[in-house]
Amino acid sequence: MPAGRLHLIDVGERLDLGSLAVIATPAAHETLEHDPDGAMRCLGYALQAGPMTVWHSGDTVPFDGLAETVAPLAVDLALLPVNGRDPVRAARGVPGNLTLEEAVALAERIGAGAMIGHHIDLFAFNTLARDEGATRLSALSPSLDAVLVETGTVYRVTRPLR
Repeated sequence: MPAGRLHLIDVGERLDLGSLAVIATPAAHETLEHDPDGAMRCLGYALQAGPMTVWHSGDTVPFDGLAETVAPLAVDLALLPVNGRDPVRAARGVPGNLTLEEAVALAERIGAGAMIGHHIDLFAFNTLARDEGATRLSALSPSLDAVLVETGTVYRVTRPLR
């Protein structure tokens, strides 16, 4: 890779790329982990362009301080994994993610305008079945627009959703 093409950032750091800014947020694939230099091993990223902010949490489980770290970013659209975690997957060494219920609660807590849940129909050993997810999402009646990702669908955010 040519010099200058790779920019390393850690939690709370911002990288300005002209009309787009990238802000690193913490993520925890089961637990918060740091490398030997103290940098976070797992990250999410907020992308800010003009008045719009899209946050991809990265693979993560809920942890203390996550919502408080992300809420000030004024997230319009949250992209959150919703395949959950359980003892069977953990025993196989498969790290977990947010459950659908945790993802909706997190999106609401940070004041996101909308949420797209992903990790649907992904890997047979680590997914949320679409039918089950749709039933559970319907029962939640979230206070924000929340959908489960659809392969081949184009999503457009044309204005701030908050």
